[in-house]
Amino acid sequence: MNLVKSPVLFDELNHTYTLDGKELSGVTALLSRQLFSDKYSGIPEDVLAKAAEYGSNVHERIELSDTFGGSDDDAIVATYRRLKEQHGLTTLANEYLVSDNDYIASSIDIVFEGYDLCDAKTTSKLDEEYLMWQLSIYAYLFELQNPGKNAGKLYALWIPKPQYGSPALKEIPRIDAETVKALIEADKRGEKFIPPPTLTTTQSLTIKEQVISEVVRLDRELKALEAKKAELQSGLLNLMKSAGIKTWKCEQLSLSVKNPSTRISIDSALLKEKYPKIYQECAKLSQVKESLTIKIL
Repeated sequence: MNLVKSPVLFDELNHTYTLDGKELSGVTALLSRQLFSDKYSGIPEDVLAKAAEYGSNVHERIELSDTFGGSDDDAIVATYRRLKEQHGLTTLANEYLVSDNDYIASSIDIVFEGYDLCDAKTTSKLDEEYLMWQLSIYAYLFELQNPGKNAGKLYALWIPKPQYGSPALKEIPRIDAETVKALIEADKRGEKFIPPPTLTTTQSLTIKEQVISEVVRLDRELKALEAKKAELQSGLLNLMKSAGIKTWKCEQLSLSVKNPSTRISIDSALLKEKYPKIYQECAKLSQVKESLTIKIL
């Protein structure tokens, strides 16, 4: 099939990827850690298990159709063939394993001729944002493993249960390789990856939900840390006063007790109102850097 075969071993039973005895992360696990931790929260385990079983069954029938032909009497197979024909697609490989041979690996459901990449979904709704990240990682790993070959279009093959909608083959936009690489590198370092904001063609600002959640989380953590710091300072001050100590020092920090005092300051608003000429004479012009005010609602 003219594609480089990965040396990574996939254990289908335990769904693990290993290379020379080292276990690699899957794409699903990475996305769960970094961007979609709540994707399946609140869904009962038995519901998830049944959905996974249905999804596995559909994947198997699609692969059998590409490998051995399958029967048009199978509604899933017939639908898959029809969608491929409508888009002029021919299968090159199924379950094509790709990896950076260091940290991450995954299997691409379908590689079409022209190196279009496709992931089959059987969910009740098509999560296009998730697919954008998933397929973009696939494309990055595909090109890394196959130098000189560029991934083509990215597709989501959606075959839900009949009550959820009609099957479709939908093209998914790709995230640039540098952003994908930054995501993988952040996960390797054990750091939280923050997706960059994007601008639409109309220049109206669109900020991804993950960015908003991260800003809110950091603000709350910062406030909690500031409160904890103030509590510790108060406790240390009382401790030093009780011991009659003014200064204390170790290798990591230095503590100094300041005596209570009074401070004189100028009410600039009152000065400007009562003595505008004096205010003008004493006013000092200075440059203030551009900044962003964040208010958590």
